[in-house]
Amino acid sequence: MWNNIYLAVILIAVISSLNAFRLDMARPYKQFSVFIFFVFAVEACAVAWPRLVSNYHWDYSNENHWIYNIYLLPAYLFYLYFYYNLLSNLKIKKAICYAGVVFFLTGLANLIFGQGLFTLNTYTVLAGGLLVVLLSISYFLEVIHSQDIRPLSTNALFWISSGAFLFHLTALLGLFFIIFLNHWYGRAAHATIMIIKITSILMYLFYSIAFLCQKKAS
Repeated sequence: MWNNIYLAVILIAVISSLNAFRLDMARPYKQFSVFIFFVFAVEACAVAWPRLVSNYHWDYSNENHWIYNIYLLPAYLFYLYFYYNLLSNLKIKKAICYAGVVFFLTGLANLIFGQGLFTLNTYTVLAGGLLVVLLSISYFLEVIHSQDIRPLSTNALFWISSGAFLFHLTALLGLFFIIFLNHWYGRAAHATIMIIKITSILMYLFYSIAFLCQKKAS
């Protein structure tokens, strides 16, 4: 049931993001719409894989970690690309370029030589989550120092950054807690996983609001 709810929320975000094309929003937002569709396709495949293996008795593991591991690098790199195009601080833009190269090389090394394809690449998740959190904070700092008086409630990047910050910070901290709590208190680790799942739903709801709050320019 959880998987169905999760996919439904992402699908709502996909449909809502089509406003980027209908309202002719800036290119990064149109690309973000395509990205959400990509996420939906990946999550649908991840949900379907165990069922396919079980139903058709395939001689493969029903673990779907390999799907997520292939997805992680392009997903986090897209966030870097997205913020690179929308943030205005040149020093941060330069830092994003360096961070992107380092992240790609280390993530690829982890996939091939480190944790591998069939074990969830938690190191890549931690590094990517930290980058998204820092990018979101960079945007919030720009907002604080900005002279723009437009309301944040109609600012798509504000909603996207809020959702991304909430989920990735929770996932970042939660992953540390899970690694520790699994050895001490299993119920607490399970509760942490549920919190991460809830914030993932909130993130996609925030993404939906980001596009639904827009109005066609007159």
